[in-house]
Amino acid sequence: MTALPTIVNGKSPLCYLSTPYSKWTAGLEDAFVQASILASRLLTAGVKVYSPIAHTHPLAVHGNLDPLDHSIWLPFDEAMMHAADVLLVAHMTGWRESKGVAHEIDFFDREGKPIFDLNPQTLMMVKRRHALLPAYLADVAREVPFA
Repeated sequence: MTALPTIVNGKSPLCYLSTPYSKWTAGLEDAFVQASILASRLLTAGVKVYSPIAHTHPLAVHGNLDPLDHSIWLPFDEAMMHAADVLLVAHMTGWRESKGVAHEIDFFDREGKPIFDLNPQTLMMVKRRHALLPAYLADVAREVPFA
């Protein structure tokens, strides 16, 4: 297990929190609640975190927007992914099946930005190896024991 780096490129990193949404078995509202709870725990632990679910679900609900319309959310999410330094992939139910989580992992991997697998219960993180690095520079991304 490794800790999240406190400095990335000379600054405290902005972390993008990846959590399942449309694949969350208890529904979208509960996905929002769980993402918000996790983001608040990370914030309390000193992590500067942006959660697309916690931060935009209220816009969909109160702005009468379709929460699953990718033409609305993907451009904004990608702007925030560009701004973020690190991806935190929360190993919550449905994360492996989530197309959104897969898209976020792929985006950060292509950008060469650090990706950490996050245990949502303990907040322990494991840094992934980048899949796009040559084989002689990186191992294949491994499953973490808390998955």
